[in-house]
Amino acid sequence: MSDHGPIVSIYSGKIPEIKSFDTTQLIYLKSITNDLFSDLDRILSLCSNDSVVIIEGIRQSPEDFRQWKLLKSNPLVRVSIDTFYFGILYFRKEQNKEHFTIRV
Repeated sequence: MSDHGPIVSIYSGKIPEIKSFDTTQLIYLKSITNDLFSDLDRILSLCSNDSVVIIEGIRQSPEDFRQWKLLKSNPLVRVSIDTFYFGILYFRKEQNKEHFTIRV
C-alpha cells in the first residue's frame, strides 16, 4: 500500500498546463494576477473533491478582492474562507455551499 500524501503546487506566475489532479492537491497562489485569474477557471475545473486552493493577498487591491469574489462564486467551489490575508477554496461535493469570513 502506498500513501503519497498531498501534492503541493505553488504558483506566482503563469500556471503550467495541468491535465488532472489524481490525488489530493494543495494549490498555493502567491497572488491573483490577471494571467493567473484567466487560468484559474481551468484549474478549478480540474480540482478533485479533496483539492484545496489557497490564495495570498485577496484584499491587496479592489481588483484582487473583486477577483476573489468571482472565484468563490464559481459553482465548483463548495466552501470559501476569507481570512483577510488569504482566501481558501474547498470543492467537497457533499458540502453545502458556504462562505466564511474570519480574522486571523
